[in-house]
Amino acid sequence: METSVESLHQGAFFDEWGALARESSAGIFATPEWHVAVQQAYGSRGRPAVGTFRDGGRLVGVAPFRIGRQFLFRDATLLGMGEGGYGLADYGGLSAASGCERQVASAVLAWLRDEGAWDVLDLQQLPDGPLTRGLLEAIKESGLRWILRRQNICNVVPLPSTWAEYRARLSSNTRQWLERRPRLTERDLAAHVELVEPDRVLEEYAVMRNLQAERFGGQPPELEQRIAIVMRSWLPMAQRRGWLRMFRLTSRSQTIGVLLGYEYERAFYVHSSAFDSRPEVARYGLGASLHASALRWSIDHGLDRFDLLRGNYAYKQRLGGRPHDNYRVMVFRESLLGRAIEAALHVRALRKGKPTWRKVNAGDGEVVRSDGSEHSTDAPGDVASAAVGVE
Repeated sequence: METSVESLHQGAFFDEWGALARESSAGIFATPEWHVAVQQAYGSRGRPAVGTFRDGGRLVGVAPFRIGRQFLFRDATLLGMGEGGYGLADYGGLSAASGCERQVASAVLAWLRDEGAWDVLDLQQLPDGPLTRGLLEAIKESGLRWILRRQNICNVVPLPSTWAEYRARLSSNTRQWLERRPRLTERDLAAHVELVEPDRVLEEYAVMRNLQAERFGGQPPELEQRIAIVMRSWLPMAQRRGWLRMFRLTSRSQTIGVLLGYEYERAFYVHSSAFDSRPEVARYGLGASLHASALRWSIDHGLDRFDLLRGNYAYKQRLGGRPHDNYRVMVFRESLLGRAIEAALHVRALRKGKPTWRKVNAGDGEVVRSDGSEHSTDAPGDVASAAVGVE
């Protein structure tokens, strides 16, 4: 397999990458457009290194990384995540052609080992699937030290062909929430949901961020500024590509709710949403109007699934979401610094009351669970069967 490093400039490779991203379990977050947008805000955090992997000239894998420095150590992180830890993207943006996942995973790790300019390799929000399993196998065989935890749960709703079929799956309480609440909202508030016009997307996105800040409090100023830079770049690109789907709930010409989503490869991705939190308005359950409209739209347009992305909230399961695990894997060089960083992560988890990392010794392929027993890590699904915590 031939390995090379490409830039983020648009051109023939950009088109190849976009075609391969359609096969990725990372979905919309595997696209080159998403990575370009994130780099607009995080270019100062390190140099981008987009590893490409070809078999007989055919592009079969893309691994977009950022190589940077954190205090006393150097790290290699997934480019599309932006921030460390939780990250901006709901899925880590690695891509591999179907049937080539294990070979690509081995090639990615070999390339990163040869790259050499890192002490810690941080793989965030890896969705369960053949490529993630291939990476775990390749890391295990490498002899490097690594630790693992389930980082998040994404709920995905399989969509039937009609709304009648979908509602038949739901409990009576959920049907009432999705159907009766929007009718009451329309009757009492003269509210209705509509798709946002292209020239109003950035304006309505700003409204959504303000609604979120009013309800939950704002982000630190530096992070808020970086997110704004990412989205000002990303939303117009997603609009031009025909992916963007933003729903607005209005009452008497005022926006009281926004749902931001994307249609990509027969799936709808719910990226974010917000609604007016004033008690006299919020009691109508405005989220029901937004989600019901997005679900109906997705079914009417023949999509296969409705991805509610990160956050294992009860309402997502009530809507028919099936849980899918995301994983975070950290790999360390065999050095005193690598061992010190690994130990510090365990101490930090304990001090913050988070589930401890599952420690994997070089080559043994076993994870020590927090209850002291052992559990195989041959596939992420095995780990998910244990009582692991979500970061």
